[in-house]
Amino acid sequence: GNNLVSGPVPNPWSFTSYSCAPPVITSTSPIDGATNVPLDAPITATFSKPMDTATVAWTITPPITLTPAWSAGDTIVTFSHATPFQECTVYTVQISGVGVNGQPIQPGPVPNPWSFTTVCVNPVILSTVPPDGAIDVVVTAPIVVTFSEGMDTATVTWTFTPLATVNPSWSGGDTVLTLQPSP
Repeated sequence: GNNLVSGPVPNPWSFTSYSCAPPVITSTSPIDGATNVPLDAPITATFSKPMDTATVAWTITPPITLTPAWSAGDTIVTFSHATPFQECTVYTVQISGVGVNGQPIQPGPVPNPWSFTTVCVNPVILSTVPPDGAIDVVVTAPIVVTFSEGMDTATVTWTFTPLATVNPSWSGGDTVLTLQPSP
């Protein structure tokens, strides 16, 4: 026969069997760059291989207590949290650990660490005194407006019809605005 000569593919060649390949994170939820993430949303990470769950560690910034639950043969971890995320906040999560094959997590198709931004809940007016539609209100009675969260007081404005002059004051962590009519 003829001698073997170089061809279009390498010879010798190498490959890694599935059982020896290191685990990677194949997907996350929320995904990297997600916005308007609900304040109670769980965090999940899906791995390419079963993980040695005792070796898996995580960090989240800003810190919040996460409780892991494993599923799908230890290839998916779902983190719940009793304390809601903060509004309008960027969270960054990083996971480390070792697969059941003894290989540490390696970079994969999705970022690790990854970041997401929580929803910004707009404030609402919870109550007014006097209430809407009240009649026979004394002209010197204070007007009290209670908001659902602390307000940036410099951005709050009001208009009266007919025109009135009031002295504003804030209380309750800037959640209560009292407008005292001037004589």
